[in-house]
Amino acid sequence: MKATKQPLEKKREEFKFTPFSLCDGKTKQSTIKLASFLAQLSKSGKILYGHQNDRHSKAGPVQPGFTGSDTEDVCGRAAAIMGIDALSLTGMELGECSWERQKRLNAAISLCEKASKEGSIISLSAHMPNFELVQQNLKGGAADYSGYTPNDLRGNVVQDIMPGKRLNGIFTGYLDLVCDLLLALAEKDIPVIWRPFHENTGGWFWWGCDTCSPEEFKNLWKYTWEYMTDVKNVHNVIWAYSPGSEPSSISEFEERYPGDSYIDLIGLDMYQNYSFDYAAFWQDYDRQLELSALAAKKHGKLFANTETGIMRPENKALLDEGNERGWYERVAGICLKHKACYFLLWANFGADKAYYTPYVTRRKTDSRGIPVELEGHELLDDFISFHNMDNVIFAGQIPAFS
Repeated sequence: MKATKQPLEKKREEFKFTPFSLCDGKTKQSTIKLASFLAQLSKSGKILYGHQNDRHSKAGPVQPGFTGSDTEDVCGRAAAIMGIDALSLTGMELGECSWERQKRLNAAISLCEKASKEGSIISLSAHMPNFELVQQNLKGGAADYSGYTPNDLRGNVVQDIMPGKRLNGIFTGYLDLVCDLLLALAEKDIPVIWRPFHENTGGWFWWGCDTCSPEEFKNLWKYTWEYMTDVKNVHNVIWAYSPGSEPSSISEFEERYPGDSYIDLIGLDMYQNYSFDYAAFWQDYDRQLELSALAAKKHGKLFANTETGIMRPENKALLDEGNERGWYERVAGICLKHKACYFLLWANFGADKAYYTPYVTRRKTDSRGIPVELEGHELLDDFISFHNMDNVIFAGQIPAFS
């Protein structure tokens, strides 16, 4: 399908730094500046657009004339928030599993540095492996963190990775890998939104409500915070707590909340599951954002919609045809209503797999790199209209924080 609209040029946002208190008293100044910027956005009626794996995984072609980002292919600029997962450090994403550890780490550092220089904020999530299975598959005594097992619920992982327990060394070895990335970015003065143990109010991950009590989860979070902050000296992160949409009240939300001393940002992960009852979803989405925003306000934390998108059967996400029109603008509008500083769509894994944003199959740009002719997915015009909203911010519009 050919696009009939063109993305508009956008100016860099003005920013007046006001110190913002974070849970780590040793937080680097650049990270405090990022938090200050996010806090100002919540009050300004503007929002950042985020996309997981925005610059290293796409549905559109990877060839001359295209960029590494479906967002940039469509709009001429990438997402303001680039999500990356720790799976990139273990070989599941951003390269082959056969890569050596340092090569994987260097690739992630290079990706984040490039994104930061081009005006994106880094958000790091962690689909941590089941450490019981890692223990069972030691190779020559060394832990192999590759593969995808966060949704394997075997063992008593939360209990057994705590200090003094049999899986603690396996767990801290994994955290060391994450910290290597964060510390390398700290040396380059790049702040990161760090989002571990997401969707813990659901039961599909080994750190979720079906495998550990609220108290056990809170102890896990606190221990992780203390290890990374006090032992590894990671001080360039905003700690983001992002449960799912299961809580129906502030008291239910707070059951698993680790505490204000360990959290900087409260988020919500919520998708539109396959259903043609669109009205019901929008009502639920509005209600859940309101609840999460109220929790953030009560605890004095930043607020964001940390994951969203359309979840289709067999994880296909967007359809090739027949998608709801105006979806992106409507999400932005509801997030703005509840003063979220950003929302983040999940990743594009390929045109024949799951993808959450439209992609381009043919493009022509002007001398500035702005697309002037596009062909591709049916939602190209929808996404360009969303990009052209005055209060939605993309890469290159944010200030420098270093």
